This record gives sequence, C-alpha cells and structure tokens, in this order.
Amino acid sequence: MVRPELDQLPGANRNYYCVQRWCDLSNEQFGVTWVTLDANMMQFAPIVYTPAWGLEPWRSEIDPGGTLYSWVCNNHWETNYKAGQEGPLSFRYVLRPHAGPYDQATVQRFARGVHQPLLAFASDGTKPLANSALSLDNDAVIATCLKPTRDGTGLVLRLFNTTDTSQNIAVQCREDAKGSGFEPLGRETGGSSGAAGNGEV
Repeated sequence: MVRPELDQLPGANRNYYCVQRWCDLSNEQFGVTWVTLDANMMQFAPIVYTPAWGLEPWRSEIDPGGTLYSWVCNNHWETNYKAGQEGPLSFRYVLRPHAGPYDQATVQRFARGVHQPLLAFASDGTKPLANSALSLDNDAVIATCLKPTRDGTGLVLRLFNTTDTSQNIAVQCREDAKGSGFEPLGRETGGSSGAAGNGEV
C-alpha cells in the first residue's frame, strides 16, 4: 500500500500510478474504495499528459482533492508499440462507500474478494452445510491461499498481514482437516506461519 505524497521521495512520479487491485479515498468521517479489475493505471486530477521528453509536465506535488481518473489506455511508449487499439473494450470496477476512516484490513479483504471471488459448486440440498475449512481469530490477517501440498499429505496456508506491525493469530481447522499439518514455508509482511492442525501462529 502506497500513500501518495506521504510515501514518495522528492522527484518520484506523481503523474500516474500503477494500481494493484484498489484505491481508497477517505477522511476521518467517510470514504470510498475503488476496485479495478482491468485497468491498472490511475491519475489524480487534473488530467496531465506527459510526453517522453522534457521535465515541465511532471508534477512536483499533488493537490488535495477527491477526484481520480482511471487511465484505461495510454500511448506513452514511443517505440515499438502501436499507438491505437481496435475493437470493443471492457473495463470493470466496483465501488464500496464506507463510514469512518480508512481501514486497511477491510479494504484488502474486500478488494481480494472482488479479484478472487468465491467459486460456486453444486451441493446436496438434503445434507447440512459444511463448516468452513478454517477460521482465523484476527481480522488484521487474511488467508490468501489454502491448497493441498504436492504430495497430498498436508495443506499450504498463506497468510497476509494487512498492517505494518507483528500480529498473533490462532488458526482453527474443521474436524476432517485436523490431521493435516501446516508447514512454515515463508512469510509475507509482518506475518508468519507454522502450525499443525489447530494452533497459534
């Protein structure tokens, strides 16, 4: 997650940004999360076109405001790229207004849910619904992957810590998954792994 201006060095690019899943515009009272699935560049108002030469069009700062533009196409690249694109184009977005200030965990969970939606499978309506394969007791940590190991003897669980501080988390498994072991294969920012069946991480 990058905060424009606050996390940028002097001279860094402020004319456009590459987006990984989402942007969020918020104050202390309310905000809106904007998730993009197809167009991964955006620009703050006003619209600025930057040629491949000269320094004058490059912004030195961003004026505070609540307007951003999705940059669906661009022809910045001056060499070996076609300047136009033919045919119908589809760009998908999801907007989520929210009360209160920006919350990293909530935004990450929502955006990942849009990009990695649940898969629907047919079920037997005469049988009770099965419980979730696992549950986490810390909302600041997201399970981004749960899959069998290559040899089929365990599970690979990948956790993502949405904060910049260390987090403790307890993993609860469904009864039929407790025989599988979780191996410490690595960690993402601020998180860790390594539990057998139910346990704390």
